[in-house]
Amino acid sequence: MIKFELHFSEIKNLLNCDKEYDLLFSGLTTLDEEIDHSLIFVMKIDRDNELKIKSLDGCLIVTQSKGTFDFPHCIVEDNRLALAKVLNFLSKKISSHSKFGISSLASVSEDVILGENVVIEDFVFIGPNVLIGDNTIIKQGAKILRNVKIGKNCVIRENAVVGGQGFGVVKDENGNNLKMAQLGGVIIGDHVEVGALNTIVTGTIKATIIEDYVKIDDHVHVAHNCHVKRNSIITAGVILSGSVTIGENVWIGPNSTIMNSAVIADNTFIGIGTLITKDINTPGLTYAGVPGKDFELFLREKKAVSFITENRSTIENFLKYKINDVGKDE
Repeated sequence: MIKFELHFSEIKNLLNCDKEYDLLFSGLTTLDEEIDHSLIFVMKIDRDNELKIKSLDGCLIVTQSKGTFDFPHCIVEDNRLALAKVLNFLSKKISSHSKFGISSLASVSEDVILGENVVIEDFVFIGPNVLIGDNTIIKQGAKILRNVKIGKNCVIRENAVVGGQGFGVVKDENGNNLKMAQLGGVIIGDHVEVGALNTIVTGTIKATIIEDYVKIDDHVHVAHNCHVKRNSIITAGVILSGSVTIGENVWIGPNSTIMNSAVIADNTFIGIGTLITKDINTPGLTYAGVPGKDFELFLREKKAVSFITENRSTIENFLKYKINDVGKDE
């Protein structure tokens, strides 16, 4: 149970609820905990959970189920979206940030430009020529290096590094490795979340770009010159190699890798552990496998392999028979 004190009137508009209740909640919980005076989200109301609900006192049920119910309830179109709105509201309500500003334990360069209501937590380092927009939070231990622009309402989570040097190496005249300096910077749009322990590398000449509303999970690497477009989601453990372009509304599954400067079309869904080495030009496809393939082709190949494995003896005998027949004809 998430404990808090909240009156129904505080979330009525969030839920687009057309009802009026004088309810004071002591927390948000799940139906199986059966706690009175709670805010409870239930995807579908059936006979069993309706009996549970009626045994509770002072609860509000938020549900997608359509119908007429004789207990306090709000019917929403999308239960998960309604839950997200309430949780985000509660997060701000119970936030530990009693005031905005820079922690005394942070190190911030003199020329940094900060918007209104910015929070810089303990042990953050911010280098020169950095701009951070209104209402953005830089969490403990994060490093924002030179030539980085971060928009409004962003969160840079714990120990992320934004604007560090990438891994560009060339051979010199003597055949030795020469590290190439990268100076292009990083541009992060508005409403972006960068997960803990992420590395978003500076561009070589032009900036590495993360557009508005992109959400990046923990332990992700975004290499130099990448461009991640609006509303895409990158889950944990993903690696974007140099100069990759991710379209709008793309979902990239955990531990996937995209390389070779690949361009990924809008609305692509990339499955868990997929390796993408070529452009995906058609929007809206699902890719999976190593190397990544259109999911329908991936499934056909998988079924073919399964068929061959399950019928190996039959296939071998058939091939021997055909070879012997060829030998007889000769």
